[in-house]
Amino acid sequence: MEFLERIKADRQQKRLIEEQIKRIEQFSKVIPEQTVEMELLGYVPEEVKTLEQAEQWLAVLQTAQLRRKAERYGVEMPDSSDRELGQRMDWDDDQDEPYFLTSKGMRQVNMAIREEDKYRWDKWNTRISATIAPLSLIVAIMALWLD
Repeated sequence: MEFLERIKADRQQKRLIEEQIKRIEQFSKVIPEQTVEMELLGYVPEEVKTLEQAEQWLAVLQTAQLRRKAERYGVEMPDSSDRELGQRMDWDDDQDEPYFLTSKGMRQVNMAIREEDKYRWDKWNTRISATIAPLSLIVAIMALWLD
């Protein structure tokens, strides 16, 4: 049952990510155009702030998905104190804010997962080819013997 629960959780996480991407697309359509006066005064429209928070929330969801995948493969997640690889949401200065990986951190974890997946596949590939070679020899000998 653990396998089915993991698949169900993965599907639900993918659905949440897709919904968040749709929200971001909707938010990006209603952003007002930045004027020179806005830049000079340092004014940031509320729509831009909402879009930034939505993008950060998408990064939180993607990080959660990567974290589960990394746990499955036994890959270490980057240290949360490294600002290049991960950040906390910018809601307020609360320590319980969700942590998310930056694009550099996601790329690093994805590369580590790919390497681990390749290592596991190569291990099985070696076993399979070592098993098939003697079996094909036996089949060939039996074919010659029965002729």
